[in-house]
Amino acid sequence: MGIWPKLRERRIPQIVGGFAAGGWILLEAAAQLVERSVLPELAYQLVLVFFLAGLPASLLVAWFHGRKGPQIVLPCALSSPPPTPSPPRAFDIGRCALS
Repeated sequence: MGIWPKLRERRIPQIVGGFAAGGWILLEAAAQLVERSVLPELAYQLVLVFFLAGLPASLLVAWFHGRKGPQIVLPCALSSPPPTPSPPRAFDIGRCALS
C-alpha cells in the first residue's frame, strides 16, 4: 500500500486542508486589522506563529485520530488507577509498561 492511500484513509488531506484554509482566513483578517491600525503588528505575528506551529500539529493529530471507525485503545489507557510498579522488563503491551 502506497503513502497516498494511507493518507486518504486517515483523512489527512481534509483535516490539514481545513486547518490551512481556516488559518489563511485568520491571517487575512489579522492583516486587514493591522493595516487599519485596529490591532498592533504583534497580533499578526502571533497569528502567523500559531498557524505555522499548528500546521504540523494538525498533521500529527490527523494521522493518529483521522481513521474512520473504532480506534485502537490500549487497556492501560482505560484504567483509572496507575499501574503498580514492577521490576524492569521488556515491553509488555498488556500492561503498557516500557522498560
